[in-house]
Amino acid sequence: MSRTRTFLELQDDAYKRADEESNTTRFPRSEVGRYVNQGCNEAWGIIVKAQPKGWAENATPQSLTTVANTSSYALSNTTLDIISVRMVEGTNSYTLEPFNEGVEAVLEERSNASTRPAYYQIRRQTIYLLPAPSAGLTVKVRFVPHFTDLSANADTWDGVLPGADEYPVVYAAKMIETKNQRWDAVQALDAELQRLEVKIRTHATRDVTM
Repeated sequence: MSRTRTFLELQDDAYKRADEESNTTRFPRSEVGRYVNQGCNEAWGIIVKAQPKGWAENATPQSLTTVANTSSYALSNTTLDIISVRMVEGTNSYTLEPFNEGVEAVLEERSNASTRPAYYQIRRQTIYLLPAPSAGLTVKVRFVPHFTDLSANADTWDGVLPGADEYPVVYAAKMIETKNQRWDAVQALDAELQRLEVKIRTHATRDVTM
């Protein structure tokens, strides 16, 4: 199992891995903290891709209310990945399907006849409902959130899977060594990141909950 570690512990361990504990002038806490967050974010992406799609679902789905003849709606700025999109009408609901070129002809036939979308498409942080809906419909978007940066020393990182707790430390140490231009150390730490990624993916078949 992974272990929960505080933001301060992650930074301290990164300094130690790079043998730079006393060099906070060249490597301020703010800089090393940024490296740690970058490592956490990268590890989170590996974990999310390795686990079943719904395991890291945001506690509350995003709710959208449609506007007449309007296809595009802003997604939550915390959205990393979409799990499902559902249209809710009273006690009834149905799932919208991802749009692809194979359904384009069907969509054109429906566009003048339907006010209920059947498909969705994601472009950056925008979701498009197709065909364009009528007003007042409710759309529920289930999603996986982005990693939220650690800021306070007591903030915690729980990598969930073995290897993920160490990943941001090694990543931050690699960034320190990159600044130092110690290329042998950078290469060794990069190889360790690859081993940790394999370890994370290997353990991803477990039934893990947040």
